[in-house]
Amino acid sequence: MKKCLYILFIILYSMLGEVVIANTNLAYFTILTNEELHTKATQHFNTQSDSSILYYSVLYNRYDNTMSIQEKELCADALLNTGIMHYRKNNYSTAMDLWLKGLKICFDNDFNHILSQIYNYIGNIYSVHYDYEQSINFYKKSLEAANESNDITLLNHTLTNLIHALCYQEKTEEAKYYFDILQQNNGDKRGRYKYDILICRAIIAATQKDKNATIDNYLKSVVVVEQEGLNLQCKGAAYNGLAKCYVAHNQLDSALKYFHLNESIARNSGTTDLLVVSLGNLANIYERKGNKEKASFYKNAYNEINDSIFNQREFNSLKNAQFLYELDNNNIIITQLTEQKRNDELKIMMQRRWLLTITIGLVIGCILLVILYIQKRDIKKAYNELFNVNQESLKREDSYKTRLALMHEMYETQQAEKISEKVETTEKNEKNDTSTLNISNELRMEISNGIMHIMENEEEICNSEFNIARLSSLIGTNQRYVSQVINDDYGMNFRSLLNECRIKVAMKRLSDFNNYGNFTIKAISESVGYKSQANFIRVFSQYTGIKPSIYQKISKERN
Repeated sequence: MKKCLYILFIILYSMLGEVVIANTNLAYFTILTNEELHTKATQHFNTQSDSSILYYSVLYNRYDNTMSIQEKELCADALLNTGIMHYRKNNYSTAMDLWLKGLKICFDNDFNHILSQIYNYIGNIYSVHYDYEQSINFYKKSLEAANESNDITLLNHTLTNLIHALCYQEKTEEAKYYFDILQQNNGDKRGRYKYDILICRAIIAATQKDKNATIDNYLKSVVVVEQEGLNLQCKGAAYNGLAKCYVAHNQLDSALKYFHLNESIARNSGTTDLLVVSLGNLANIYERKGNKEKASFYKNAYNEINDSIFNQREFNSLKNAQFLYELDNNNIIITQLTEQKRNDELKIMMQRRWLLTITIGLVIGCILLVILYIQKRDIKKAYNELFNVNQESLKREDSYKTRLALMHEMYETQQAEKISEKVETTEKNEKNDTSTLNISNELRMEISNGIMHIMENEEEICNSEFNIARLSSLIGTNQRYVSQVINDDYGMNFRSLLNECRIKVAMKRLSDFNNYGNFTIKAISESVGYKSQANFIRVFSQYTGIKPSIYQKISKERN
């Protein structure tokens, strides 16, 4: 006992003195890219697990949603592989925590290849603890994700584990269903695939109590191990299956043969767990055979190694606790350095962005000023041109009377000359055209003259109550005749004619600063008969092309 404690003390002392990572400058990790961290971790995966775990932990602790999809996949893979290394050390709770984090990343980003592997390893943990119902559930989830990833190797590996778990639960028919799928995936050319087919066939036969098929397939799997150069653990699994089959059929000598072979394999390969199982089974069989000497020998050997395993596991637990403590401290320091570096980079990036934004803002501001200047100049030019056009229109207003008088004189003359020729045509048209009123030439001329005279009366048309009824009353005829004559002579309805006349009056008043200089736009609109300023502005803009305020401003500039 003292010797064991002394050895344990020496090991602990040496462990505390060793350097986990050759480069103790933790700032070194902050300068490595995510790809470099993953590469270095992968290089140490099978040789220096502690170093590999440290590299992987730095990588997955960097995870955030702003990463590229490739970097997120590296983080998910880091969580998977770190969990695998803890799984190999029997740190199942730590492995489970890491895989659960990996599951979230895989779900968010559809990394089905990694998702399948995580589910498969979680299923293995439940199998180790003989909870086959849960392991079956996770193997099925792994199978679904493997199908999505189209990875036949991963698919076959998951199918093999699922078939084993189903057989342990004696769900033979379901196991056979998945075994059929496994056989159909014959595109897998690995030697391990041939081995898995035979092992699955053997374990299914064992659940069906088919001794010959069980033994035959286990023996064939041993041949495949030797032909394909598979590891000794594969051969040990086959021998273990053979021995159990012989035990089930009470052929204890044959069972002893294969348990002894497994003992030899375990000792040669250093597989302690396999050795413990073999020694325990040998002790039980020799006891059943009545060979107490050998039963005692193997039982003592079993207890000695089992105690050693217990001590080793206790030591591994202590070592892992120390390592995890150091790893947590290192992760805290690395995280702080990484965060500081990230903040510095973010600060520089923000400064650059602000500088770029200000520069772009100034350039855009200058461009907008130039554009506004050009637009303002062009608009001013256009307004002036429209103003000139409207002024010319007002100057030609006097010629309207002459033109209308000549038009009516020509119209009367033409009607007198052609009246005899159009009598028949007129009568015919009057019969066929019910939409046109039959107005005599004298009455038409009288109404036309009346309209022209009254529409020149500013006081009358600028009255807000002025309408076609008032116009007809002043002329002394009915509204229909007045409306017909306005449509024929002016080519518009009464409302359009009234708006045109009022707008011309408004244009004069907007330019008459002696009499209307103090009038607002609203006052001008009311003075020409509009009750609504908005309606006046709309009609004025429609007829002149510019707003009344702009028209007034240009008039003031020119005066």
